[in-house]
Amino acid sequence: MTQPPHPPPGEPPEDRPSGSPYGSPPPAHQGWGEQGQQPHYGDAYGDPYSWQNQQQQQPYGYGQQPQYGPYGGPPGGASGGTNGMAIASLITGIIGLFCGISSILAVVFGHVGLGRIKRTGEGGKGMAVAGLVLGYLGLVGWILYLIVVIAVAANHSGSGY
Repeated sequence: MTQPPHPPPGEPPEDRPSGSPYGSPPPAHQGWGEQGQQPHYGDAYGDPYSWQNQQQQQPYGYGQQPQYGPYGGPPGGASGGTNGMAIASLITGIIGLFCGISSILAVVFGHVGLGRIKRTGEGGKGMAVAGLVLGYLGLVGWILYLIVVIAVAANHSGSGY
């Protein structure tokens, strides 16, 4: 038995027509485009970048939105910033949970920071309040700890051991 000669690699076999590997050309797809052409990107729903070329319109009568300064800051470029005393109050409040003297500083910085925030309109009210809460919690915790230590020491020294 002789086998028919094989075509070179990449060539279609002799019994199939050249073109499509399945023997028939792909069907012409006519749908969205005109004259058998595929639609361009975004044609089915409109140009996705058209909003950049149009004048901005505010729907539903909301009016003009304020223009922000560089880097998304508040309008007019005036930035209140965060009060430094509020930051110091928060940091010393966290440290005060582990070291008692810092709790006193957290309370002082928190009250001073809240006063400045009211007067100047700076940001950081939440930090100042958090620093005050942590400072007072630290103070109460350390006072209770000292009371327990003194009570245990007094009880232990009176036992005669």
